[in-house]
Amino acid sequence: MALGARPRHILHQFLSIDLRLLTAGTVLGVIGAQGVGWAMQAILFGVPDLPPSILVGAIVIMTIVSLTACLLPARRATRVDPMTAFRGD
Repeated sequence: MALGARPRHILHQFLSIDLRLLTAGTVLGVIGAQGVGWAMQAILFGVPDLPPSILVGAIVIMTIVSLTACLLPARRATRVDPMTAFRGD
């Protein structure tokens, strides 16, 4: 944790980076899923469209996993004493 930084600032920094990466990954994933779906429909006979509920469900699950994976280390970083971290280096 940086000297003088408040725990909420550290938490905000971690979460803002995570949300930017999550947004970029979600947009690319949706574009990729749609492109692969169209390619499969062009090649194979009888392949249905991707149901929007499946896509929304996948986005929700990935959002929960991503926020949890970011929130745990962020909360841990807010509890580190800066002087203890300096002594460890």
